[in-house]
Amino acid sequence: MLLALVLLAQLVPSQPAPAVNADSALVPSQADAPVKPPAPTAALMDTELRTYFAGEKHEAYAWLGVGAAMAGGGTYFALREERFSHGLAIPMLAVSAIQLGAAAVLFYRTDEQVTALSAELAKDPRRYVGEEGGRMAKVNRGFDVYKWVELGCFGSGLVMSGVGGAINKDLLLGAGIGLVAQSVAMLLFDHFAEQRARLYDRQIQDFGGTLR
Repeated sequence: MLLALVLLAQLVPSQPAPAVNADSALVPSQADAPVKPPAPTAALMDTELRTYFAGEKHEAYAWLGVGAAMAGGGTYFALREERFSHGLAIPMLAVSAIQLGAAAVLFYRTDEQVTALSAELAKDPRRYVGEEGGRMAKVNRGFDVYKWVELGCFGSGLVMSGVGGAINKDLLLGAGIGLVAQSVAMLLFDHFAEQRARLYDRQIQDFGGTLR
């Protein structure tokens, strides 16, 4: 029986091992290769443009809400008899005018701005990149200035409230607290607006790189 099995094994041909290409072991498969993000196109840039300005409109609603609340609160405090309330009213009313003005400007210009920029992007992408990129560079430089002004107002408010409390000057104390509150609101709004602006600016520059 054992002899029969040995003879049978010799008669059955063995299957050859598959050939291995030495080079293929060194080349990574296509599935392992990193996937590059798609290059920006005019259509994608138009979407990013509209996303940025949609954020501007949302910010306008926020400015409107905060400005109206501050204006209403400032009017209420101004009509009271306490000196502390009068102090609160001063920065609340003054800065609310800026907030309401910013909302009005954004509501007035944003839709026309989007229409004009989208048409320019479709007609002359290079001009769009040059003009809109230059405008956004100025916008971002402006945020640096706003930040320092707002931080200065915040610090001044802290000093005013501290001094007012120390010398029992309720008007100065109220004005300092109101200025601190408005400075914090402005810093928060401009922080998020700056993040959106810098992202949009990078998207413009990336799109411009595909046109060279």
